[in-house]
Amino acid sequence: MNQLIKKGLVYTFIGKFGNIFIMLLLDMILSRLLSPRVYGIVAILTVFIVFFQLLSDMGLGPAIIQNKLLSAYDIQLLFNFSIYVAISLAVVFGLMGIPLQQQYHIENMSHYTWILSIAVFFYAAIIVPNAILSKDKMFKIMNVNSLLATTCGGMVGIVIALQGGGIYALLTNTIVTSSILFFLNVSRSSLKFTFYLKTSPIRKVFHFTVNQLGFNIVNYFSRNLDELLIGKYLTTSDVGSYNKSYRLLMYPSSMLGGILNPVLLPIMSDYQDDVLAIKNLYIKVQGILSDFVFPLSVFLSFSGRSIIIVLYGSQWINAIRPFEILSLSIWAQVLNITAGTIFQVRNMTSRLFMTGMISAGLIVTAIVLGVLHHSIVSIAFYLTVAFTLNTVVVLYMVMKSAFDDSLLSMLKKIYIPILVASALYILFMFYNKYLKVDNLILDIVIRFLTMSLFVILSSTLNGNFKYFVRLLFKKN
Repeated sequence: MNQLIKKGLVYTFIGKFGNIFIMLLLDMILSRLLSPRVYGIVAILTVFIVFFQLLSDMGLGPAIIQNKLLSAYDIQLLFNFSIYVAISLAVVFGLMGIPLQQQYHIENMSHYTWILSIAVFFYAAIIVPNAILSKDKMFKIMNVNSLLATTCGGMVGIVIALQGGGIYALLTNTIVTSSILFFLNVSRSSLKFTFYLKTSPIRKVFHFTVNQLGFNIVNYFSRNLDELLIGKYLTTSDVGSYNKSYRLLMYPSSMLGGILNPVLLPIMSDYQDDVLAIKNLYIKVQGILSDFVFPLSVFLSFSGRSIIIVLYGSQWINAIRPFEILSLSIWAQVLNITAGTIFQVRNMTSRLFMTGMISAGLIVTAIVLGVLHHSIVSIAFYLTVAFTLNTVVVLYMVMKSAFDDSLLSMLKKIYIPILVASALYILFMFYNKYLKVDNLILDIVIRFLTMSLFVILSSTLNGNFKYFVRLLFKKN
């Protein structure tokens, strides 16, 4: 299992890191060319695009990976079904422009939704091809294709922005990226669309997908309600500033989740009957992640001002304080990213749905409290508290439901990173008080190197450093 994980992680890391680097570079360039208001409009549109992605997925991707009884013919029929769903969702998304324009009072919203309906189609149509490549563990191909698509989309977006294209730079970037990725992955999956449909393959995956879809929808609304309410009750510029801070802090969890979950699900599904092996691997992964993400949360929180201004410019100063606060929740979000994979591997999607309901209750409450204060800083504070409480609940449910074990087994692997991160927090407090570094880039470098030393210290004390080195460099 270790060799399969190593191979998958290497290719997925290269692809995911490359994608995030390109997206961050594109974001840095466009943030200096476009206003927070433009980003706010796109942020609202993106919320609905993600929702339509969830509707199109219906848990179908994980179901194809997990179900070993589906034949090639079944998968072909599921692909046909997904194309029809993609067309329907694209049309509905285009029609949503009118009510969205009335709700948020944004001109040309209907025009924007019809343009982005093209991307909605490709995002929906790519679900089955992605699942096939993942099930066959074709990690290298998937990540090379993703890197190519993101690069092409980013280049087109930058060119349009430099030509004064404004919001169309962001819209076109999304369309180009999604379309190229679709055609590349379909060509490697050997799937070909036919008009024929049959219900039997859908029935085979229905039980799995209905709980997965329920979890996805609940999780979607709880994770995106903040931007919808900010857009409704605050200003579009507030949406842009908040989205900038939230999106930036999501890069670590997005990258780690994008690396681990596509690799762990198809590999763990082959060992789904060996509960002890899955539990040991899960705890080991959480321990390794903890060594990194607890110090990272502290580093980003104390470096927020320098990072925002260096990356995006001084027009984004309103994003600094929310970023500093939300950064303290990165560890919580990262430790949650593999919970869904565990429940899927153990065929416990009903438990996954339950954790989604609990998470939604906590997060929605936090968002509403923050909006009532009419401040994105308040929203960031309440969300940080909610993310922390949610992680404790999720970790407990994974250990109890999936492994019939206690949370204590997990705490034994994460208490050292917590102590090390606490020491780093105190050190940075003294740094802020007694050491003033005017050069923002130098300030980031000093703090990053300090954090790196504490990561190595935590990994060594936690017994993970040697394991991690062996996993990366051991040939057999």
